[in-house]
Amino acid sequence: MYHDILIDVKYILCAPGTDASTSISINYHAKNTKTFIEYTVASDTEFSNCKTYIPEGKFFEELDEALDGPFEARNIYSAEITGLTPGTKYIYRINCGDGTYSDVYQFTTAAGSGNFSFLWLTDNHYHYLQGEDTTGPEISEQTIAKALGMRPDLAFVFDTGDMIDTGGNSNIWDLMFRKRLSLKQLPLVSTTGNHELYIASTGQWDNRFHAAYNALPKNGIEEKVGTSCYYYYNNVLFILVENMNKSSYEAQMEWMENLLKEARYEKKAEMVIVGMHGPIQTETGADRDETMMALFEKYSVDLVLTGHYHTDEETRNYWRGERSSNDLLGVNYLIGSVSGVKGVGSDDPMVFAEGYVVDVKGTKIIVTRINANGKVYSVREYESKKYEEIY
Repeated sequence: MYHDILIDVKYILCAPGTDASTSISINYHAKNTKTFIEYTVASDTEFSNCKTYIPEGKFFEELDEALDGPFEARNIYSAEITGLTPGTKYIYRINCGDGTYSDVYQFTTAAGSGNFSFLWLTDNHYHYLQGEDTTGPEISEQTIAKALGMRPDLAFVFDTGDMIDTGGNSNIWDLMFRKRLSLKQLPLVSTTGNHELYIASTGQWDNRFHAAYNALPKNGIEEKVGTSCYYYYNNVLFILVENMNKSSYEAQMEWMENLLKEARYEKKAEMVIVGMHGPIQTETGADRDETMMALFEKYSVDLVLTGHYHTDEETRNYWRGERSSNDLLGVNYLIGSVSGVKGVGSDDPMVFAEGYVVDVKGTKIIVTRINANGKVYSVREYESKKYEEIY
C-alpha cells in the first residue's frame, strides 16, 4: 500500500507552450523522484517510438492550520517540451517511476498560421462539501462537450479565474481534477481569480496554490510564474494577467508592455487577446485600472476577457473613458457569465451555466455565447485593430 502511494501520479494537465506550434507545457504531482514524461505522435498508440522528457521537480507542502484542506508533501513536476511539429496531434503519459503509467492525454500543436477556435470559461467555482462527491460545477464539462461538437478541432480551454471556490483547500483541487475529464483531451490555460487566493473563507495568501496546479509556460515575472504568462498561437499573442493580487504591479506592467511592443513593432502577432479575472474597465470599484487600460489602448489590444461578476457584459471600442465610434480606436472588453452553478437557485443548471466559443478567422474574432445545452445566446464579431498608429 505504501508503495502504491509513492508511485501515485496526479493532477496531470497541459497548456500551450510559449510558441504553441512547436512547444507544450505539462504539469503534474508525484511523491517520488523517478517519474518522467513520454510523448509521441497520436498514431503511435503503443508509444513504440516515444521520446522521454525528465521534468524539473519542486517540493511542495503546505500544512498551515489556517488552510481548509492542507497540502501534504509532494513534488510538482513542470516541463515545457520544445521541438514539436506544427499542426500535429500528440499523445503523452507519465511513467510513474516503476514502469507503470498514467492514463494517456492528448494535445495538438498550433499550425503556425490560419484559423483556430478555443473555448473561454470563467467563474466555474468547483467546491467541496463534506460527504458529497459532486456539487454541480462539473456541468462545465457539458459545455466543453457541446463546444467540441460545434468545433471538433477546439484548440484549448481558456479560463479567466475562480475555477475553484477556495484555493487553499487541497480537497477542492482533487475534486476538480477527478471531475474534469476534458483535461485528457484539451489543454487548459487559466489565470488566478480571487477565489484561487482564498485559504479559508475570504482570507487570502498568494498564488502558490493555483501555480501548483497549473501548466502555464513559466515566462511571466518571477512572483507571478505559474499564473501569468504569454504564448503565441498562430497569429495571436495571448497574455494572461494575475490582477487580483496587486503585488509586483509595476514589474508586471513593464513585462506586458515589452510583450506588446515586441508583438507590434517586430510584427510577431497580428492580434492580441488578454485574459484576467478582474474587469479593469468597470466604471466603479477596486477592479478599475486606468493605467492598464491606457497601456492596452496604446498598443491596440483587440480583446480583453474577464470574469468575476458572473454576468455577460460587453464594452466595445473603449477609448479614453468612453466608447469610440471609430473601430480602429479603443479596446473591446467582455465580462463572462458564470460557467458553473454558483448562484443557480431554482434555475435549470444546463441553462444557467455558460461558455464562449471563440473563433479567430483571418482578421476577425467571433465570440459565440452558449449554455451547457449548446443553445446559442449571442454572436459578437470584432475586427483586428491591426496595430494602427493612434498616437
